[in-house]
Amino acid sequence: MSISDIAASFQDVDYADVSSWPTVLKLIVSLLVGVGILVAMYMLLYQPKLDMLKASEDQELVLRAEFVEKQKLAANLPAYQQQMIEIKQRFDKILRQLPDASEVPALLVNISEAGIEQGLVFQRFKPSQIEQKNFYVRLPIQIQASGTYHQLAGFISAIANLQRVVTVGNLDIVRAGGSNANDGLTPLSFSSTIYTYHFSEEKGADGEQVLRIQK
Repeated sequence: MSISDIAASFQDVDYADVSSWPTVLKLIVSLLVGVGILVAMYMLLYQPKLDMLKASEDQELVLRAEFVEKQKLAANLPAYQQQMIEIKQRFDKILRQLPDASEVPALLVNISEAGIEQGLVFQRFKPSQIEQKNFYVRLPIQIQASGTYHQLAGFISAIANLQRVVTVGNLDIVRAGGSNANDGLTPLSFSSTIYTYHFSEEKGADGEQVLRIQK
């Protein structure tokens, strides 16, 4: 049967009477219906399961990553515990270096005596307004003094070796009298702000921030 014969046979088909359809038409319709059923089954039954499978695979990747991370933490737990012990020891050491409020006057005397012992001549040694921080108090001391380079270096070294935390900031050095000499005996005039610290009794101590003071 040629294509023209098939096309001619479709013209006389009574589409309301399926039994009268030619075999070719029945095959085409059956094929289309079968494909439609397969597509519907895929969309209704298989696609949701595929989506669930993909979601499960993604969740598995997330859980695997979490497991690997926790496994690393567990493997490093002894090292972390040792690190915490070391941090606690450092905290205790710094804690002992911060005086309480009653010890600050004696510390100021120690600082001034350290300069005098090195041969410095103080023109100014003035504690300023205290600065309240989170859990500690910082006391700035404005100083102005004169002496040689070696005397200044000895003074800074001496206060660095005190048993309490003392820091030096805003150090400004000029040659006294405009001298152009460049040796350690040249008279110098310098000013600086020295900071001492003590705990504020109202606040709780925080180990991490104490370590920051030391830096």
